[in-house]
Amino acid sequence: MKELKQQLLKKLGEPVSKHGYSKKPKGQDLLRNLDGIRHCLHLSFIDHQIDLDVTVYFAVRFNEVEELVNFSNTLLTNKEKKETYTLGIELGNLTQGKQMRWRLEKEEQINEVANLIYQEFKKFCLPYLEQYSNMEKAYSILLRDDKEGWIHCPIHVSRAMRAVALGKILRQDNLLDLIETKKSS
Repeated sequence: MKELKQQLLKKLGEPVSKHGYSKKPKGQDLLRNLDGIRHCLHLSFIDHQIDLDVTVYFAVRFNEVEELVNFSNTLLTNKEKKETYTLGIELGNLTQGKQMRWRLEKEEQINEVANLIYQEFKKFCLPYLEQYSNMEKAYSILLRDDKEGWIHCPIHVSRAMRAVALGKILRQDNLLDLIETKKSS
């Protein structure tokens, strides 16, 4: 199964590299670094006895936000602090409201699965990453504490901290009110 995973990541790295992503995966991630922002295309694998399922996640990291959020976090190593993301989503939650999976049983399926994932990447991931690479748009979604907000950052305290950090960076006037609202929700 490990070999199938690596082959799929490598095969997917070829077409996504045309969009500025690294061709070579880092763990289960294909990354694109921009000025102060990192995009991540992450494959998650669910192992079964005779096959595995693949899910696709994508995320945006604003370096400035993550530095603020992680500054005094002693639970993470310095390396781990550099691998956190500001917001992201699983592909199926964005497109269908439920997780989307591809089944992979044998090497002969790698091209087909990689192509299917790449088509979804172009159609949904790239527009999402472009939209939420705008700090104001990211801020507006992280302000929300409803389903729409939590599918982009499901842990309330993480979403709250990132909203406050973005508010500070964007010089929002209502930071104290925002902190109180986030503490009470």
